[in-house]
Amino acid sequence: MVMGAERVSYGELLGRAVALRAGMAERGLEPGDRVAVMSRHAVDFVALYFATAASGITMVPLSYWHREGEQREVLAIARPDLVVCEREFEAQVAGLAAEVGAPVVVVEDGRHGDDEVSPPWTALYGEVPAGADPDARPLVAGHPHMMIFTSGTTGTPKGALLSEARTVESAYGMSLALGLRRDDVYIDCFRTFHSGSWDHLKLYFLVGASIVLIRDFDAAVVVEKIQRERVTVVLAGGTMLRLFMDSAPFAGADLSSLRLVYAGAYADGTGLADEFMGRLREHNPEVAFAATYGLTEFGPYVTLMTPDEVALNPAAVGRPIPGVRVELVDDDGNLVPRGTAGEVVAFGPSFDGYLDRPEETAESRLAGGLRTGDIAIEDEHGFLVLVDRKKDIVRSGAHNIFSAQVETGLAGHEAVAEVAVVGVPDPVLVETVCAVVVLAGAFADADPSEVASSIQERVRSQLAGYNVPKFVVAVDALPRNSNGKVLKRELREALRDLATTGEPDVAAVKPRWISRGEHDD
Repeated sequence: MVMGAERVSYGELLGRAVALRAGMAERGLEPGDRVAVMSRHAVDFVALYFATAASGITMVPLSYWHREGEQREVLAIARPDLVVCEREFEAQVAGLAAEVGAPVVVVEDGRHGDDEVSPPWTALYGEVPAGADPDARPLVAGHPHMMIFTSGTTGTPKGALLSEARTVESAYGMSLALGLRRDDVYIDCFRTFHSGSWDHLKLYFLVGASIVLIRDFDAAVVVEKIQRERVTVVLAGGTMLRLFMDSAPFAGADLSSLRLVYAGAYADGTGLADEFMGRLREHNPEVAFAATYGLTEFGPYVTLMTPDEVALNPAAVGRPIPGVRVELVDDDGNLVPRGTAGEVVAFGPSFDGYLDRPEETAESRLAGGLRTGDIAIEDEHGFLVLVDRKKDIVRSGAHNIFSAQVETGLAGHEAVAEVAVVGVPDPVLVETVCAVVVLAGAFADADPSEVASSIQERVRSQLAGYNVPKFVVAVDALPRNSNGKVLKRELREALRDLATTGEPDVAAVKPRWISRGEHDD
């Protein structure tokens, strides 16, 4: 494992995990307890991941992006028995930890400069007895080793309980599907409170690969580390791909070491992955691309579109990985025929439920599978093609309008930098379509009516008329949560009166302009 000037072997990492495990035991922590952690990436944070698992303790990563009220709510739900934080976050978390009666251990901030070494978390180390077996551990049947907070786009934090069985079983399936190798070098671009970090690190530990950590995501730093450490595999989301391309080092970077780039949420309609890979292949024509789909509550991986399959249907997210089965069902839980949209229900390694939320846990289950809330169709190759989130379907008149399809159609429009499509209440149709767009720079001062007409015509040329947005709202930025997901609930709330009064909640949405057209049949 590499971070800055540190080169830590697997054996050395195990030694740190044993010391951290001893330190937790000295503080009276027992199997079933919870340790909440607020830290950017650090080698000892990874060691603690293994130490808590070996102790039967649940690790709870905390988001350092949260504000005070959000942190208070998360800690009240988690009820940790110990809070560990880097010194930069001590003022942010210490008082809130006291409110829930949790002691705090402060560790030193890490560093990832090429000539820097991060201080170890000695404040949490304990004395390791002579002759102690580092592999000795309690067996805690059914006890989760990690709790990741997820709110999706609902805004309500829920603690997803992740078992060791789920974590290990899914790692075997995904590492096999991706064809990962011991000689791979992987760089972790995700933040520590995101499952995209922990649930992909495990793949490379499983195959014995090398791992590069950075303190926090910075596109320029990632590009420089890829060159310096000869990174072979990168996982990125769509926003990251754009930031890579826009970073100063990208144009002249030597990225010839990369053999595989894989992206989550590939079917977002932005075309960013195609653009990124096109630019990358100008200098590295052999680099492969794969697309994956999953969610925190599952393994997290559900499907994978391998490099050999991507060309067959660029809009798809692939087939289930080994150990996973998928069904598409209607609102009554009945299977739908191939080519018909249905909710994705995934069977395989899954989470144990949401902490203290039995009703929501039950609602997430169907006949032993996990209801994902995503709507997809199965194409002629057996690939899944995501068309929408179930709750993001716009029900207009007798039609179900898939907002993701409309967004995909608009993503390539020259005037559109970003787009979110939502339904707004309509006195006749129940809902009507509204496209909320961030304009490309060249169109910031263009005539609103011309831009809106062009946007509507783009949809009309690709989809049935009832998909055409009646409203086009231009904004400076789309509201997003800490993981970068667009908060459509906020848009729906701000725009709820648009069809009746023509006025949005100006304070919430801050429109540059609003254009209203006629509804297509």
